[in-house]
Amino acid sequence: MSNGKTKICIFYDGYYFKKVSDFYKFTHSIQKRISFFGLQTFIVNQAAEAINENEKNCVIAGQHYYIGKLAGTEVNPESAKKELIFQDVLKRAGITGHYRELKTDVEGNKIEKMVDCDLITDALEMAMKGEYDFFILIAGDSDFVPLIEKLKKYVTTMLVFWDIEESRTRTSSVLINTVDYFVEMKPIIEKRMKTELEKGLFENSDYPRPLSQALPVNPSPVQGSTYPAQPSQSTYAPQPSPFNPNETWTLGNQKGVPPPAIPIENLRMDFEPRALSDEELSRVYESAVITLDQEGRFGYVRGPAHFDNKKLNNFQFEPYDVTDYNFSALTYDTRVTFRLKEDPRRSKIFGYPLYKAYDVTPID
Repeated sequence: MSNGKTKICIFYDGYYFKKVSDFYKFTHSIQKRISFFGLQTFIVNQAAEAINENEKNCVIAGQHYYIGKLAGTEVNPESAKKELIFQDVLKRAGITGHYRELKTDVEGNKIEKMVDCDLITDALEMAMKGEYDFFILIAGDSDFVPLIEKLKKYVTTMLVFWDIEESRTRTSSVLINTVDYFVEMKPIIEKRMKTELEKGLFENSDYPRPLSQALPVNPSPVQGSTYPAQPSQSTYAPQPSPFNPNETWTLGNQKGVPPPAIPIENLRMDFEPRALSDEELSRVYESAVITLDQEGRFGYVRGPAHFDNKKLNNFQFEPYDVTDYNFSALTYDTRVTFRLKEDPRRSKIFGYPLYKAYDVTPID
């Protein structure tokens, strides 16, 4: 640990992760790719819980993605465009890409060579240099077992994995049993998806989308986790949208039309944090973006100017909270409308009833 902070480093087996993300995009009914931003936030939360650490003391010290790529002589305009787009996605998520040219086997198939070795050597070297305290591996291959055995002398280890029969994605039981902690993602996605962290696991998430089976109202703890599952109190339950197109709103008295946005300054918070009323939570507010994280993980909307604590005054939002707009295209002082809902994670950290913005919509 450095300055009381736990430094987390995330390592992706790119081929493994791509299979998982492709499954949710093209096979599963969710029809969305996994969000790097949402997954990072979820992983930090899980790591903090695993070691019983305050989440604000856990920071991402690095992220590394390892995958094979076509040789330059085999690249066509379409594949080159896809590669550039993907590299931009990694960059915006703060992830460093590591590439090896794909090789051709005797049957003409493209195969990866030495990619896993790059991950192993880099992870071990960085650990020995003290660049991180908590190693997160997103992979499933038993080839990583020797790495974990070595790393446990220097850092805490965690495996984040999926077992997906439909895509033949399997995770080595030996690998699972070697790490200090593990998180099995598929049961969380299929049986839970109740907290904001879980719902944010997918790009531009408007989850829940119909699955083969309905989600239980009171989900049971995830099986296989080596530490307690997330609390299931009502504060963690997804908030339904207060706008019902079949209702007649008092404001404006127009059926099917949501109430007009009101200036955020009209939200009286007094000078101490307090719980908002149902009426206040049903409102649409108008303000401006005041802060954007350089790594594109979150932003803040300006809160009521008169509120005494300026830090708690503003409302955090994440990429999946922005509707019909590219999060990366937001800039300082972009005017937006939004709604508010409780932020249980930050409320727990600060001990105050805090709120986050959602349905964040830029005003043309």
